Amino acid sequence: MRNDPSFSKEFDDLFKKIKLRIFVSQKVKIIFIVGVLLLSGILLVSLVLLPKKIEDSLSKFDSVFDTYNSQMKELNDSLDYKDILALREKGIKTDYKPDYKTAKVYTTEVTNNTINFGNGYSLKVNNSNHSLEKDFSKELEIKAIEGVTHKYQVASVDTLATYKFQLTKYLDDYDQATQKLTFYQDTAYKYDNYVSVYISGNIIDNLNLQVMKEDSAFYEVFPMPKIGQVQTGLIVNTALSHSVLDETGKEIPKTFVTFYKYWIFPDGVGFYVQQSNHFYGTLTYEEDSQNSVKDNLNELDKFSQIFDGTQSMLNWINHTFELEVNKE
Repeated sequence: MRNDPSFSKEFDDLFKKIKLRIFVSQKVKIIFIVGVLLLSGILLVSLVLLPKKIEDSLSKFDSVFDTYNSQMKELNDSLDYKDILALREKGIKTDYKPDYKTAKVYTTEVTNNTINFGNGYSLKVNNSNHSLEKDFSKELEIKAIEGVTHKYQVASVDTLATYKFQLTKYLDDYDQATQKLTFYQDTAYKYDNYVSVYISGNIIDNLNLQVMKEDSAFYEVFPMPKIGQVQTGLIVNTALSHSVLDETGKEIPKTFVTFYKYWIFPDGVGFYVQQSNHFYGTLTYEEDSQNSVKDNLNELDKFSQIFDGTQSMLNWINHTFELEVNKE
C-alpha cells in the first residue's frame, strides 16, 4: 500500500474527534432566563412572606386566646360562685417532679373493702354496711401527668369507684331562740348514701372547689401528717343556705358544708372523697395562729353533727376512708 498523503488527510478528516458544542436558540435562552428569574422571585417572596404568615398566625392565636380569657372572665364574673383549685392555692406541692414521658401506669385493683393502687398503698373502706356499687378502674389509665398552668383551665378528675352505704337518718328540730338542736331517735330510718372515690394524674391542679362569692362563704385546707410518703388532709367548703324559714317567716341560719378528704402520692397522682350536708347554725372561720389544725377540726366536728353528739359527718368521712401502707 502506498503512502498517499492525500488519502491520509482524507482518512484523518473522516475519523477526527468531534468537538462537543451546545447549540441553544435565542428563544430557549430567553425562556431559560425568565424561568430562573421567576423561580428566584418566588423564593424571594416566600422568604419575605413566610415569617409574616407565621407572625400573622401567632397573632391570630393570641387574639383567640385573649378572646377566650375575656369570655371566661365575663362568665366567671356572672356566676354566684368561683372555681378554686384549693390545693394549688394553699401552696401544696409534690415531693418531686417525675419524668411524665416515662411515667408508669398504675395497676389499681378495686374490691369491696379495698382499693390497692399497686404502689405500696391501699385505701381501706371501714364500714359494716356498705357495698361496691361500680368499679371504673378498668376503664382508666392512671399515671402522673403534667399540670395545666393557664388561668382558666377545666379541672378534670375521673371516678375510680363508687360505694353504697346504708346509713341512718335522724329527724331533727332546731330551736332558734335557744339555738338547741334535738334529734329524734324513734323516727330514724335507713337510706342509701353513695360516695365516689375520684382520682387524677395531677390532683393539685384538678381538685376544684366551687366556692360561693358571698362574704359568709369560705373554704380552708387542713394538711394532716403524712402516711408513709403520701400527703393527706381535709378541706372544708361552706356556704349559707337561705331556704329555711321558721313559722314567722324568719330565716333559720343553716350552712351547707362539704368535706373533702384527699391523698397525694409523691409523683402528684392523687385521689379524694367528699361528703355534703346542711347543718343548723352559721359557720365562720378566721385565720388564727393560736388555733391549731386539731382545734379547728374539733370545732368542725362539733358543727357537723348528724346524731346527738355521737356522730358527725367529719368523723364519718375521716374514719370510713383510711389509707394504709401495704405489708410486704
